[in-house]
Amino acid sequence: MSFCDRKIRLNSNIESRTFAGVTVPAGSYRDATFTFNKPFSGTPTVITNIIGTADNVYRGNVTISVTNRTATGFMARVYNASSAELSIAFCWAAIGL
Repeated sequence: MSFCDRKIRLNSNIESRTFAGVTVPAGSYRDATFTFNKPFSGTPTVITNIIGTADNVYRGNVTISVTNRTATGFMARVYNASSAELSIAFCWAAIGL
């Protein structure tokens, strides 16, 4: 297998999206559930990144925990420790091995 074949194979095991946002009350959390377009052969690693106002203004008050990971999807629990209701946008990537 050539280097290019390996690269294509690796890239076929990645899915990513930008999530427009979930409104989370002050001092609370909300869950968002995601289903992959194509199931992975095993449980992938999921990485999240907060974007927009929640990242720029309220950094340190917003966190995301990835739970219930399976080959077909995952749940993101979005926490808001600030004193204001926030619409929290984030992007995620699932990487299969």
